Amino acid sequence: MHSLKPAVAVMAKVPGATAVKSRLHPSLTAEQATELYRCFLLDRLDALAGLAEIAPAVAFTPPSARARMAELAPREFRLIPRRGADLGARLSNLLTGLLRDGHPGAIAIDSDSPTLPMDYVVEGARAREKDAADLVLGPCDDGGYYFVGLRAPRPALFGYRARWAAGRASRSRSRCAVANELILVVEDNDKNRKLVRDVLTFKGYEIIEAETGEEGVRLAHERRPSLVLMDIRLPGIDGIEALGRLRAEPPPGGFPSWP
Repeated sequence: MHSLKPAVAVMAKVPGATAVKSRLHPSLTAEQATELYRCFLLDRLDALAGLAEIAPAVAFTPPSARARMAELAPREFRLIPRRGADLGARLSNLLTGLLRDGHPGAIAIDSDSPTLPMDYVVEGARAREKDAADLVLGPCDDGGYYFVGLRAPRPALFGYRARWAAGRASRSRSRCAVANELILVVEDNDKNRKLVRDVLTFKGYEIIEAETGEEGVRLAHERRPSLVLMDIRLPGIDGIEALGRLRAEPPPGGFPSWP
């Protein structure tokens, strides 16, 4: 039994201490963009503060603005200076540190998606706490993510992500490729499924797809993929239940590279 709750850390820039929302500067002044970001950040912090199921934190930059960040964050939030040369390193360092501190799961979440339902965060934290999934992602329509969660450190995952974000991805095989490069995607949303399919097939992976948890369990037993990307909210059994069934009753010989 874990004594700590799953950690959820907001990736934040301290308003007024560093440039924010620079892509909006052609339409807004720097001061207006900063105030907009500050409002988004405060909304995110207030929403997380109301969740009893998590241990909230803020991963902030620049480190020198800790006092200003402390003025914005509710008292129950842990303040963590960001460390790392790029986004991938900062995410890896943050999540690894939280997991090593004893949290049963760790999630990094963005600071400015004001319409994000907090139910999604709770579901992600619940999946981490129950060891129902190794990785939890919240996908956006633009190809990015609003949160990423782990139950064990995975530095290689963020090394790949950092290279991709920097524009150095190619059709060559990734050094992070899994055993037989077969990935099962279980997702009932057509747009999300297409997004994942396009990204993974571009990298050379073979993809099989399911729209329900029951179908995902059946395909996982039949095809024995190296990786399963499972949505949480699914028709029929949800993603947590589906992954629980796969862990409880794996096929003969198990899955090629599952822990």
